[in-house]
Amino acid sequence: MTSRVLVADKIDPVCEKILREGGLDVERKDAISEADLVKAISPFEGVLVRSRIKIARPHIEAGRALRIIGRAGAGVDNIDVEAATSRGIAVVNAPGANTESVAEHVFALLFAACRHVDRAAQAFREGRWDRHAFMGTELKGKTIGIVGLGKIGRQVADLAHALRMEVVANSPRTMSMPARRRRFEDQGIRLLDMMDLLMQADVVTLHCPLNEETRGMIGEPQLRLMKKSAILINTSRGPIVAQQALLRALTEGWIRFACLDVFDEEPPPADWPLRKLPNLIPTPHLAASTAEAQVRAAEEIARELVGFFKLGEAPNAVNPQVVNRKP
Repeated sequence: MTSRVLVADKIDPVCEKILREGGLDVERKDAISEADLVKAISPFEGVLVRSRIKIARPHIEAGRALRIIGRAGAGVDNIDVEAATSRGIAVVNAPGANTESVAEHVFALLFAACRHVDRAAQAFREGRWDRHAFMGTELKGKTIGIVGLGKIGRQVADLAHALRMEVVANSPRTMSMPARRRRFEDQGIRLLDMMDLLMQADVVTLHCPLNEETRGMIGEPQLRLMKKSAILINTSRGPIVAQQALLRALTEGWIRFACLDVFDEEPPPADWPLRKLPNLIPTPHLAASTAEAQVRAAEEIARELVGFFKLGEAPNAVNPQVVNRKP
């Protein structure tokens, strides 16, 4: 019997093509609401989402035939993994699809901050020619501190080296593995504990998942350790940075600048207190929003589902303990 898969979000059409070629029965409802998804999910063995839809416990309980949930992207914080695991449902993602796009966005934000791109462009549109008001800084010779050395963190390090920056990083798992640590240090990435990284870096960029350990990880104590000239960049998950502490850091001059692509609430409310700060560059969760990344994510997640239904394999499962049965 052919397995049925529901595409419940706006995922590139190449996803459906690969799923169908893999022998799966595909239905697309990419504008479905979360409430309607609870009603529609019952007959499907697989469901695919991106970031618009949250798969919560009610969806999982309603998905009587559900065997796998896929996210066409890296993070899975819009999926209740615990609830899925308790039902023996695999949760898979596409962890490598957005690596280049996110890393490039880090530097788009960093260049914009160092060269005042947004404020200078706005002044020009308003008829002002304020060359001396927008004195910039170079990146060559500056130290970038990368928190998290996954695929994106490593790509950021590669780009930073190309710009002749000094690279330091914090990755507890890597620091506990001597051979892996030596390999990174041979590549010009100096491993530091978090306190030393915050004190030494001119730029701190965050590339870690959101969990109980990382929620609020950058708060007042950490921001006060940073250089007054430092720039903080967050393209990972909003709650990793404590919002009220960041507001004080930017208004009271603990750090010079922040660039955020992710937020506690997306979109932030109209009265979000950081919205109009001159030393903040916010972008609306754009880091993975490139045509190339969306195609790669669609291809990667589709192949993951085909492999699961045909071979019983799911190498990108975030709960691999449930991937133990053959089709």
